Amino acid sequence: MVFECIPAKYRYNSISAVHGGLTCILAAFAMGAAPCMRCYRLRVSMRLEIKTNLLRAMAVETGRLLCEGKTTHVGRSVAVAEARLTDEAGKLYAHAATTRLVFEGAREYSASKGER
Repeated sequence: MVFECIPAKYRYNSISAVHGGLTCILAAFAMGAAPCMRCYRLRVSMRLEIKTNLLRAMAVETGRLLCEGKTTHVGRSVAVAEARLTDEAGKLYAHAATTRLVFEGAREYSASKGER
């Protein structure tokens, strides 16, 4: 699952760089969606823990940022995912990891029919 964002000046912090919260939000969305893509039944997940490592500053000049979430493990009750935030050239700006509590949703999802 890939989310993208184009940095803008209104996302700057007091030192004129993109606020780290933007990175955390993108990573949280990407890592939250990734485990759900591997589940056979509609499931609900809740973040237990998240860790984000900011590797370099981002600015308007950085251009489009891509945040790709990948699932490391999906078990019966716990899922683990990671995310990488890069620019369009593939330069790494941040990486993150999360552990999520997974529990069954109220309804089943039929992937073949696209029905809930």
